[in-house]
Amino acid sequence: MGRIDIVGPQRAQFLTAQCRVVGQGEHHTVAYRLANLAWATLTDAHLDRATLIGANLSRTTLTGAKLRRATLTDAHLTRANLAGADLDRATLTGVNLSEATLTHTSLYRATLTGANLTGATLTGAKLDGVDLSQVHGLTPDAIAEARTDQIVLPPGL
Repeated sequence: MGRIDIVGPQRAQFLTAQCRVVGQGEHHTVAYRLANLAWATLTDAHLDRATLIGANLSRTTLTGAKLRRATLTDAHLTRANLAGADLDRATLTGVNLSEATLTHTSLYRATLTGANLTGATLTGAKLDGVDLSQVHGLTPDAIAEARTDQIVLPPGL
């Protein structure tokens, strides 16, 4: 099971976050709106189907985290470490992943419409089935480092 450590110069804050539990029994998910988890350590966390709309996850460590089918619309993941994380089929619309580490991260069929990947490290990232046509900040070098199959690239790449 994953561990959540609130460390770093700023402590994670849920004070202004809106939280709701969706579902019943063992099959439920927690939804946070505007949560501040900057600098948190969420190594190997199980956050499948989590909803973190507009969350601040800047500089957060999410190595090996499970975020399958999670919704991170408009989340801020600047300089976050998502190495080895599983974001298969996640909704990352409008997310800021600038300078994030996505080494060996699985983004199979993730939605990245309007995402910012400026300076992100994509070495070994699995981008199979991802439409990158509306992603900002991608470079040919970054794409060359990723594992790609059946992707849609922006014009000029």
